[in-house]
Amino acid sequence: MKLRTTMVMLLAVCTAATLLLILEDRQGSGNRGADGSVPLLAIGDVTEFSIRDTTNRLSFIKRGQTWFVRHPLKSRAESGKIEQMLERLEGLQRMETITSEQRAHRGLALVDYGLVAPRLNIFVRHSLGLTELMVGNSSPLGDRLYVQLEGDSSVLSTSQGLLELVPGSVDTYRDRIVMRGSFAHTSRIELHRAGGSFVRAVRDQGVWRLQAPVKDWADSRQIELLLKALYGLQIEAFVWDPEPSDPETVERVGVDLPGDATPRVETYGLAADEASARVQVWQDGTLVNSEILFGKATGPEAATIYAKRREIESVYAVDERILDLLSVDVDTLRSHDIFRVAPAEVRYFSVQQGENELVIEKHGEGQWKIEEPAKWQADQQVVDDMILSLSKWRTEAFVDGDTSSNMTARLDPPHCIVRLTAPVREKGAEPELEASPVRGGQGGSVAIGRWQNNDTHVPLRVDGDETLRLVPVALVRALASNPTDALIYRQRRMLAIPPAGVKRITFAARDLSESITQDEAGLWLAADSTNVVNVAAVHDILFFVADMRADRIEALATNDLSKYGLDSPRSTLTFGLSGQAGIQKTLLLGSATAEDDGIYSMVQGQDVVFVLSAPLVDRLTAGLLEKE
Repeated sequence: MKLRTTMVMLLAVCTAATLLLILEDRQGSGNRGADGSVPLLAIGDVTEFSIRDTTNRLSFIKRGQTWFVRHPLKSRAESGKIEQMLERLEGLQRMETITSEQRAHRGLALVDYGLVAPRLNIFVRHSLGLTELMVGNSSPLGDRLYVQLEGDSSVLSTSQGLLELVPGSVDTYRDRIVMRGSFAHTSRIELHRAGGSFVRAVRDQGVWRLQAPVKDWADSRQIELLLKALYGLQIEAFVWDPEPSDPETVERVGVDLPGDATPRVETYGLAADEASARVQVWQDGTLVNSEILFGKATGPEAATIYAKRREIESVYAVDERILDLLSVDVDTLRSHDIFRVAPAEVRYFSVQQGENELVIEKHGEGQWKIEEPAKWQADQQVVDDMILSLSKWRTEAFVDGDTSSNMTARLDPPHCIVRLTAPVREKGAEPELEASPVRGGQGGSVAIGRWQNNDTHVPLRVDGDETLRLVPVALVRALASNPTDALIYRQRRMLAIPPAGVKRITFAARDLSESITQDEAGLWLAADSTNVVNVAAVHDILFFVADMRADRIEALATNDLSKYGLDSPRSTLTFGLSGQAGIQKTLLLGSATAEDDGIYSMVQGQDVVFVLSAPLVDRLTAGLLEKE
């Protein structure tokens, strides 16, 4: 009898389970739409999200566009992971709906679906209200999961994928960025380093300057590297967190878990007076992230150190290499530039030595002109090359403090003072190239110290700086003997004769005289019809005089031409030009040779002695006629 009763009960249970499975499948098919997708949840913009199982709870809250961990600790969350979890939750489909009447008809209760004591409670606060989802057992075949919405008597089934949303350790969802910020918005940084070293850098109107331990221009590239390293610093491990306290959470979410007692910061070497380094950062003028402290190594063989933010008790482990960047020598953070202006922006260049001054300004459409000591057209390439060279000067060493040093004495008086100036214009304004001079504006004025032949470095003082800078002697040699000599920068184009305008050429040298003319057909003919014109030599000459540039200007308006061999030239080239009769240009080539083996030369009537290279003179004096 007992055996029969047992068999009947077992058959009843199996029949009920089989019937439940069949009814579930039929009911599920009836509730699906045409595409088989019915959302499990209808939620708007989510602002809070919590998951609780039988022993643990995780809770997150959104402020603005940022997610934070609310329980079991307070911390910034990795927003991307939270949003991804919510997207997957919203993507769950309602596969079946089982009403209370259907459950009663089947002889089943909520306990049979595991919903009296749910394995999970999920809370979502959103723009439509508060939604609580209770998660129960899996279906008999294990392919579905039974759930119930708070306030709804129906039991729903959905994908087992819901269980994949259950977070493990809270550390998985915590933000691992120690300090958030951007270089573009950073306005100040202070470094307190072991041993009492202190560095402060401040950005004003886009320019970084050091305020401590020295006052000087900062190297923005080095500051940017330092800040990007800080903003990119990742938490390698979460070492310790304070005891949770979050009484304001929804009652049914649960109670806080007990935490450990607060350890002493000295344990980690994070006391303010013992820390390996402390960092404070201001963004847009406001102190953010209060202060970050870096402490001891996390272990004898570890490549990480302890770190924490002052306003947050949590202790992290971070890459120890951050200390190398924070311990950088202050001279590395200083700007090594001498002239702080872009070469293309310079419109005023001057060199002063004692009472003498050279002034060159850019006029009109970017043309350089010498204004002092006389008004001349300047050589564009020579001036541009000099300004480019000056812009590349870099400091090799800094001399701070001792104003009575030998280096300081070399600046009293200086060898010379060099100024480069660019116009000051509003941000975004187009440059104006009017003809008026630009003697003010942004740029640099640099006093260059005196030096001796055996010196390797020269001291400089940038106007407004308290520090002396040392540069190699090789940089300043171009300003050595007579830095205010205007002839160095004077226009070097001595002849600019269009070949098409030349109708007659005469070459004279000692006892030789050759003359050729061009006929109406453009052919060159010798004055003596018995000779043949050396056409290749003539083309060479015309090519060179079309744009003849001197190697250098030697003298101006001199009355003594004998020392240049120009009182009795070795040879002359005279070019008769088209147009009015008698118009001609004569190039004098002196009999004296310059120290660099160049040939002293002059254009008759210009009173400017210049030097042409010996190879060029050989081409010019090859003769106009074929040699027998």
